[in-house]
Amino acid sequence: MPAQPLTQEQLDDAARLKQHFATWQRAQRDAGLPSSQEAISEKLGFNQSSLSQYLNGRIPLNIDAATKFANLIGKPVAEFSATLAEQIGRYAGPADPVDSSAMLRRASQVSLDEPDPSGLISVPMVTMRVEAGVPGFEADLEFEDGGVIQIPREAVESENWAPQCLLAVKVRGLSMIPVFADGDTIVLNVADRKLVSGEVYAVNCEGKPAVKQMVFERQQWYMRSFNPTFEPKPFRTPDSDVIGKVVYQPGRVVSGRMK
Repeated sequence: MPAQPLTQEQLDDAARLKQHFATWQRAQRDAGLPSSQEAISEKLGFNQSSLSQYLNGRIPLNIDAATKFANLIGKPVAEFSATLAEQIGRYAGPADPVDSSAMLRRASQVSLDEPDPSGLISVPMVTMRVEAGVPGFEADLEFEDGGVIQIPREAVESENWAPQCLLAVKVRGLSMIPVFADGDTIVLNVADRKLVSGEVYAVNCEGKPAVKQMVFERQQWYMRSFNPTFEPKPFRTPDSDVIGKVVYQPGRVVSGRMK
């Protein structure tokens, strides 16, 4: 199916981003800092083709890509896309650019409004949408069961998670039983996308979000299901197709290279 043409708003967003990007790139070059598309693509986490297509309005910006560009050029997302900035503000906290590593370092000090005497942190429930061949994801708020789940603040602080990078989603299908059943709620850390063999991630699997254990064997990444009736599948797509790491399931932290 051919890609849908971008709306005028999406084209305008790309044009504004391209202008800001060109200014930033020129400053990088003048300062003797890395400014090639190859170096920038590596820093952003997607390939040079995607970088060019975002800047030239060939593929639409999404929340993930817009946030990465904002962090890179030191501008808030609202400077080039008011719509995406509003979407980010609805479920993922401030849209201002931040250094993700610094954000994670200060997670243990974060205060969400007034301290909750119950010692819990609310994480928004979302439905994720992805597109095959397009980096990033879009998320729609879910209002079932109140629209949030609550997880212990102690877990968030001890694991150094940034609360604004946590999203709760429903598991769909039977491939991950008995660990994750159809309809179970899990929490993703969308700031943690670096693959570690044995850990569980949400990934863009041919245009559909999927939860899989990622295993590196024989110089190849594989998507493994916990249900033995499902065969492992090679994961040959770019790192940009990793949505986030599964870090929490109600009642327990999910980590430690599950076997």
